[in-house]
Amino acid sequence: MSKITLCLGICLFSVVFSGCSGFVARKKIPDPILWSCYYGESNEVFLSDKFKLIILEPDNPLMIPQKTDTVFIGYISLGEAEEFRWYWKKIKDEDFVLEENPDWEGDYYVDIRNPLWQKYVIEKIIPEILRKGFDGLFLDTIDMAEYLEDVDPDKYAGCVDSMVEMIKKIRMNYPDIYLISNNGMILLDKIKGYIDFALVEDLYTSYDFDKNKYRLQTPQITMEMFEIMNDFSKKTGVPVLTLDYLDPVDKKGIMKIMRKSRADGFYPYVADINLLTLPDKIMEAEE
Repeated sequence: MSKITLCLGICLFSVVFSGCSGFVARKKIPDPILWSCYYGESNEVFLSDKFKLIILEPDNPLMIPQKTDTVFIGYISLGEAEEFRWYWKKIKDEDFVLEENPDWEGDYYVDIRNPLWQKYVIEKIIPEILRKGFDGLFLDTIDMAEYLEDVDPDKYAGCVDSMVEMIKKIRMNYPDIYLISNNGMILLDKIKGYIDFALVEDLYTSYDFDKNKYRLQTPQITMEMFEIMNDFSKKTGVPVLTLDYLDPVDKKGIMKIMRKSRADGFYPYVADINLLTLPDKIMEAEE
């Protein structure tokens, strides 16, 4: 994991699908990977030179990527649709929009099997994100496919396979951008040749939405998740990013989690549950 390079399969895709445009060189991400995820509105996030990979909210007009050597990644939800998105009114009455996520008000599950949703993502949503200057995509809610199949195996049969195919389509249509998967561990072996990073949340800590409280992850879950991500990274060479949640004032806790993740061979970031704390404030724990 000492170098972040394109795998042979992705290089082949760029030759086949990029046509006359040719291969577009991507920004380099130095190792060790110092990264952050910020959904707030302060442009101070652009003033720091500590992070070379930053995940941002692309529909926030204040968060326009700067022309620097930092790699900016735009958030996209594949397994849910949110009311605040610019495209919500265009899709809210479509059959692929399902029930609301009880943990996140205003977020609705989508049926990833529906070709209309897939087409809209690839032809409308992604181009709008990249038009703003982002270097890649953070593929969130891909684990919702597994969730729906678990809830009703008959009704939602094939959701996991459709999510895999969706990610493959994104790579084939956009061969030169960075792709970061989020969770969806059941998908990893099938998308390993199509992503550049695998991110996992809640490896060492978690958040209790019922009690609105941060807590340590259970040892059993941590071990199970660690074994999956460690095995995947060793077999594929795909770097693993860990995103855990703690109260930003808990500097000792943040430092402990980040050191543990690095010791396990991963690349950590720790934030508040809404990802609104400036990354530099989080990193004060290590200074």
